[in-house]
Amino acid sequence: MKITTLAAALAIFACIANCTLSDTADTLFHQIFSATSDSPAATTSNETYAPGATTARLQQRERLARRANWDLSPMASDELWCAAQAKGAQMYYNFWKSDAAAGRAYDPPRVSANSVFRADNMNNMMYSTWGWSDGDRKYNDAVFNDFYGPGWIDCVRSRGIGITPWQDIYAYHFSHGAANARDEHGQPILLNEQSYQAYGYNYRVTGARAKFGVQDRAGSMMVSIAVSPAESFKTLYGREAHPNELPQLRSLSDLLWAGWQRGSNPYVGNPNVKNLNSMFMMWIINTDTLSIMKRALHARGKDKYSVWPGDDFSTAEPEGQALLGSPNGKPMGYLINQRKLDMGVKLIYNIRVFTGNNGDLPIMMFWLQNIRDDQVQN
Repeated sequence: MKITTLAAALAIFACIANCTLSDTADTLFHQIFSATSDSPAATTSNETYAPGATTARLQQRERLARRANWDLSPMASDELWCAAQAKGAQMYYNFWKSDAAAGRAYDPPRVSANSVFRADNMNNMMYSTWGWSDGDRKYNDAVFNDFYGPGWIDCVRSRGIGITPWQDIYAYHFSHGAANARDEHGQPILLNEQSYQAYGYNYRVTGARAKFGVQDRAGSMMVSIAVSPAESFKTLYGREAHPNELPQLRSLSDLLWAGWQRGSNPYVGNPNVKNLNSMFMMWIINTDTLSIMKRALHARGKDKYSVWPGDDFSTAEPEGQALLGSPNGKPMGYLINQRKLDMGVKLIYNIRVFTGNNGDLPIMMFWLQNIRDDQVQN
């Protein structure tokens, strides 16, 4: 592991020294999108995506663009930047460690950094215990094709992820509660009327959602929707949730793993879970992430992101670490650090910021590589 400049190293350690890392969210599902009437989270779970953007989808794009107006997003404050960079640096250092060594870095130390939700028990924990469903899985979901613009098409073709007809991409759509649930009389059961039992206790569903595509042959995942249980609970019930009211399985990184281990053909399973080499966060609207992105690009002398191939940020440098420690970057870091026993020791070494169309929202791409055994810190 190398820090390329002394100045970069000093900046990282200054941030770590001066920031309180209150974010111990290795078990939290970070808010990526807010569940409002203008967000993808508010669309119905049985919507279909025709090739090409329909009028309704174009209107949604315009609403999203207004919500995440780049020109109105402030550049990240020193406090926000420092906290994000410190978290990203912490993740970066842990990438290089074995599972046991990464576990010892926790406070208090743990025997293993691996998620408490084991790979061999994910299905039972998700569906039978903690109230998740994934009834909207489907092949060839057009949300991952031309909807994101020609720059996105250039990206996925260059990565071998897929070209029309996109038959290798499988879309998972996990939801906490059933949007189309009906009672014995055929009447709709609203989300705020649904509940489930776990370990003898009754819980309300939260309405949380996560939608992402998996292409295991090319080693890629693409996240298009992520709404946390905490945020969706507040929207659904009009108040903050007590931690005991939320499902224990609520981390986006765990949901991503649930899809990745099943792969592009969930009825067969992923033949090579260690093949993950790229991940995407589509259409960023989180204001903190946009502010961090704006400051990172400003350091490059740019005032806005650009169409593919965009701009690269090494995670060995302060800007890349701040992006890794942003709300949209942390779930990816947690996935890599908490699945070392399953996927091997991997490094997110680069984050690319780009868009598919001028004027559209930005996309973050996370590049991964395996760390050689002789480089792993035990």
